[in-house]
Amino acid sequence: MSEPHVIVMDNASFHPKKILDELPINDGHSYHLILLN
Repeated sequence: MSEPHVIVMDNASFHPKKILDELPINDGHSYHLILLN
């Protein structure tokens, strides 16, 4: 049950919601956002 992990770099104008909406979450898999400051 390994889920794909998505690593997102934190930018000056970073919107986690926007990134979440752009992820292909239509295959039933769970995606984890790792925010790096």
